Amino acid sequence: MIFQSKSRFRMYVLRSAIVIVLLAVFVLGLNLVLNLTVLTNHREAVSLWDAWERYHYYYTPATAKKIALTFDDGPVPSNTLAIADVLEKHDVPATFFFIGEKILKSPDIAREVSARGFTIRNHTFTHSFHVHDTKERLARELNATSYLIERVVGVRPTYYRPPYLLAVGIDPAPNPYIEQVPGILWALELGYVPVGIDIDTGDWKAKSQEEIVSAALSFSENEHILLMHDEKITAEALETVIIRLRDAGYELVSL
Repeated sequence: MIFQSKSRFRMYVLRSAIVIVLLAVFVLGLNLVLNLTVLTNHREAVSLWDAWERYHYYYTPATAKKIALTFDDGPVPSNTLAIADVLEKHDVPATFFFIGEKILKSPDIAREVSARGFTIRNHTFTHSFHVHDTKERLARELNATSYLIERVVGVRPTYYRPPYLLAVGIDPAPNPYIEQVPGILWALELGYVPVGIDIDTGDWKAKSQEEIVSAALSFSENEHILLMHDEKITAEALETVIIRLRDAGYELVSL
């Protein structure tokens, strides 16, 4: 035979197509792995002086009667969008600190949260107690998560909330009145501003909505960053939190 049969030709085309697809998947997967494990991110370092200015501004009269709502540990299927629904209903801005691993699993949720006008920031890739063990570990955690946020929602995040509030604690930003620990200094050198909290609702362990509402309203006049998580009970309590804060004369603002 000098001509290939149609059936053999089709089999050849099919096999070639499969090989091309597999090669494309391999290249894309390799590119993703390389970007998720890169140590350099070409960011400009944040100076300690700039971080301290943010801290000082936080305690000026300009922030009086203002509360910023923040949500950690998402995206979580159902819960995150339920929270976004309540925020949108009441026209309240909010910042979501997302975990890289969870963005990888639920990019559609992250994309929708951003499309609806909410801010997405960095909460490391693994949410481990060990993210501050070395500068290299922290660089991989932050850069991997930032890469995903940039690819999914088109925004390059600067604010970073350490998991378990490591090193930053209840300070809104690096505190100029205490010794700066390595984790904070590394984050700044990598181009990120660590953000803490000073109003903790304890929603992740709450047994009732009333616990969350009570904790959300228990703060001093110098406290402005409220921490919640992407929990089902949080979504259920959020409307009451918003209404009670506004009734008390507080303006709900972004970070």
